[in-house]
Amino acid sequence: MAFDVLIVEHHADVRELMAGILEHDGYRVRVAENADQALAGVEARLPHIVLLNVRLSGSRLDGLQLLALLKARHPNLPVIVTGSGEHPEKAATAIQIGADDFIDIPCKAERLGQVVSQAVRQGTPDHREWPRHEQVAAEIEHFRRSVSGAGKVSNDNRREPR
Repeated sequence: MAFDVLIVEHHADVRELMAGILEHDGYRVRVAENADQALAGVEARLPHIVLLNVRLSGSRLDGLQLLALLKARHPNLPVIVTGSGEHPEKAATAIQIGADDFIDIPCKAERLGQVVSQAVRQGTPDHREWPRHEQVAAEIEHFRRSVSGAGKVSNDNRREPR
């Protein structure tokens, strides 16, 4: 199973570079350029890890605000905050809010790969159960298909007449 990484970065060139590095390392990568796209992406499918720019210029929420919101909704979701080293106080604030790490950008491809790999290896309780959840979801879908046309299924699994 390829691990799912969501990159939230307002600079298209940085977003594409990070995506290329991580795709080369075997990760499934999704991208968002602002907070609204990131929130929609997380709600559509919870990623294994989020790489989040600390500033998110031009976004409704900056990176720190989005980090706080993500951690409130998904406390076990690993979030690595990225940014330039010119604002060390933002790195400290990100860690206090709940970031798992902070990477100065630009960084070497190896550094990015190591930090993401470490966060994925540590895993989260939410994701350790994913294979089982996916199996159960497939079984439910199979059940729904097998009963379609034979009557509606109520919440307590009793068939109701048409």
